[in-house]
Amino acid sequence: MGNTRIMLKVKAMEHALSLSVFSRDYRSPSGFYLHENELIELEQKRYTVVRNTNSYLTLRLYPGPDGKEVLKLEFLWMKEEEDGRLSGKDVEFQVSYKMFKDSIGKSYAHMGEDQKMLSLMKWRRPPLEFCCQKNLKEAVNNPHIRRKLGHFLGKNFLWPRSKTIYFCDDFEPYSFGFSEETVNGCGMYGAVILHGRENMKKAYYSIHT
Repeated sequence: MGNTRIMLKVKAMEHALSLSVFSRDYRSPSGFYLHENELIELEQKRYTVVRNTNSYLTLRLYPGPDGKEVLKLEFLWMKEEEDGRLSGKDVEFQVSYKMFKDSIGKSYAHMGEDQKMLSLMKWRRPPLEFCCQKNLKEAVNNPHIRRKLGHFLGKNFLWPRSKTIYFCDDFEPYSFGFSEETVNGCGMYGAVILHGRENMKKAYYSIHT
C-alpha cells in the first residue's frame, strides 16, 4: 500500500470489537471480530494472534519514537474462490494505542457507534551501529538467537527522528544497551534484553527504556 494512510474503523459490542480497514485501493470484506479476552492477552504479552474463520489478525504493542505505545496490526483477509482455492490480502499498519483505546471507550459510550482513526505515517529505520562486538558475535553464532535478533531488529527502531541507533554490550548474555542520536542531539536510551534464556527456542527479545 506504499505510503497511503489507512483508516481503521472500530465498533464496540458487548465483550468484543469489530475492526474494519479502508484505504484508497482496498476495503476489508467484513468486520474482524476481536474478543475482550484477546485485548487482555495483548496487554499482558504485548503480542497476540487472532483467527476469524480463514482470516487472521496479528497485534503487537511496542514503544514509538516518543516512548508512547504504538499498536501494530497485520491483517490477512482470506476468501474462498469459486474453484475452492483461497486467496487473500495482507494489510499492515500502525496506530496510536492511546487513540485505539479512546476509540473503544467512545464507541461504548455512544451505543456502538463507529469510531474512525488514521494509521500513523510509516517510519524509516535509521542505521544501527554496534560499538561493541562480543555479545553480537555470540548471538550470531547461535542459530536460534541469530534469527530472533534479526527478526526483532527488523520489526523495531523504526524511528523517524533518529540519525543513528548505537548499541553496546549489556551485562546480560546476548543483550545490548542502546542510545539514540537524533537531529536535535541525544534521544532515547535503554536496553534490548533477551528473556527466557533457560529455553533458547522460546526465548524472546524486548525493549526496556
